[in-house]
Formats: sequence, structure tokens, C-alpha cells
Amino acid sequence: MPATPELIDAYAHAESTGDCLRVEFRGRWRITSPRPSWTRTLATLNYTRPTRVELALHELCTWDSALILYLNEARQWCGAHDATCVLDALPPAIRRLSAQ
Repeated sequence: MPATPELIDAYAHAESTGDCLRVEFRGRWRITSPRPSWTRTLATLNYTRPTRVELALHELCTWDSALILYLNEARQWCGAHDATCVLDALPPAIRRLSAQ
């Protein structure tokens, strides 16, 4: 039986399609627990550098500033690499916090 999302530690699932990279967040994102970093997410992929990065939630249970830190890493990377960072699929509260 697969683990339910509330029992899964923070996980960032990334898929590359052409020049677009889509990253979905799953599990429990806690600042006091192990969590993914943007650099490690990129290292797991065999891709050409994306020009568009889409960030979305999928089976996200709980989150705190750990998720916001990850989003900030992604946004900084996008800015440094001329990639569009798309946050439209994230809830307004998360978008607002990540913009601060």
C-alpha cells in the first residue's frame, strides 16, 4: 500500500518537456525536516536548460517556510538564467509569501 501524502516528507517532482520544466510539490514541507533544494532538483534531471519553469502543488499536505525557501531558490535561478518562473498554479498565499 503506498504511503499517504501526509506521511511523505517534502518532495519536489520535476519533469522536463522541451524547454519547459514543471516541478510539483508533495508531502510535508517543514523547516525542521529534510527537504529538497532547487540545486538537487536540477541535478536529478537530464535536460537542456529550461526557458520556462512551472511550479505547482500536487498532494501537498503541510508547509511552512521550507517551501518558500525552495521557491525563492527557483526564482533566483530563473532570474539568473533568463527563464520565466510561473507560479500561477500555486495558491495566492504561497505566491504572496514567496514574493516578499
